[in-house]
Amino acid sequence: MLASIKIGAVPIDMIFYILLLIIAYLLLDKSKYGRKVTLIGVNPQAAEYSGINTRWIIMSTYMLSAASAAVAGILITSYLGTAKSDLGSDLTMDIVTAIVLGGTLSTGGKGSVIGTALSSLVIAVVRFGLPLCFSIGTQYLDIPVGILLIVIIVGRSAFGGSRLITRLLSRFEKSGKKVPEI
Repeated sequence: MLASIKIGAVPIDMIFYILLLIIAYLLLDKSKYGRKVTLIGVNPQAAEYSGINTRWIIMSTYMLSAASAAVAGILITSYLGTAKSDLGSDLTMDIVTAIVLGGTLSTGGKGSVIGTALSSLVIAVVRFGLPLCFSIGTQYLDIPVGILLIVIIVGRSAFGGSRLITRLLSRFEKSGKKVPEI
């Protein structure tokens, strides 16, 4: 019954997605708590020495993650009308790809809520667009997502992520050419 609720033409699932996105953005990008989470991701020992209660921050982060997963579980169960213990197990690669594509480092210390949200939309377009436009079978949809994940990881390790852009811009400035607008 929850999945059939709409506010205007917008389904309740999208309302919850936007609401959780705003809460996560404010909590992680605009608060002291988010700065502490980032510092712990960069260097837990340095964060501990600077007076941050790392155990509490890590525990609260897990609690917020569990609460978000519970909301997602309730919404997907109401949408499907059934519950299984391994309901989201086939979404793991999509989630990891969206997080890595969004700019979050696997080593911690850098990430973006907005980048992850936009990359999750990219993954959704790949998942739903390929079968509609190119008649690709659903059993083959993990292949493009996996290739995207491999390209991102290899590209970051080979080119150093955003350092490549910085190096290219510095070469333009040294050569006296006008720096292109980005």
